[in-house]
Amino acid sequence: MTGKNKKGMEKMISIYWFAILALTAGAVVYMVLIFYGNPYDVKGLESDIMMNNVADCILENGHLKYELNNELKNGFLNICHINLETEEPEGQYYLEIEFFEKGFRISEGNPNLKNNSNKNSVFSGSKSFYSLDKNSNEVTVKMNVYINKVNKNAG
Repeated sequence: MTGKNKKGMEKMISIYWFAILALTAGAVVYMVLIFYGNPYDVKGLESDIMMNNVADCILENGHLKYELNNELKNGFLNICHINLETEEPEGQYYLEIEFFEKGFRISEGNPNLKNNSNKNSVFSGSKSFYSLDKNSNEVTVKMNVYINKVNKNAG
């Protein structure tokens, strides 16, 4: 090989080298932007999971498991093994369950979140379904969940 062909070959290899370098740098920048870009907000998923757990707790084969009385109202969190405590002093959750035909309501957590649900930081989710009581009477159940865990769930 002559020296002239060798220089041409080196120039060609250096063009590919810079192309590979540019591609690698672009991929690194893209991955950093994806990782540190918009935060993922999981409050919607968290509220869906909470509502599904409550439904699993109070229903069995489409029938209410428990009598709607003060024992259920006062011990609901213990009966369903739900913990609404957080590191923050004020509660970050509010759960409300209404049994329409029975005129019965269970509410747990920080009720101030319900009043502040129009703010961007408070997420509200709801779910309604029909069930049967012990006497096979139809009962409409509506659940509302309010979550205010901004720093923990969106970051």
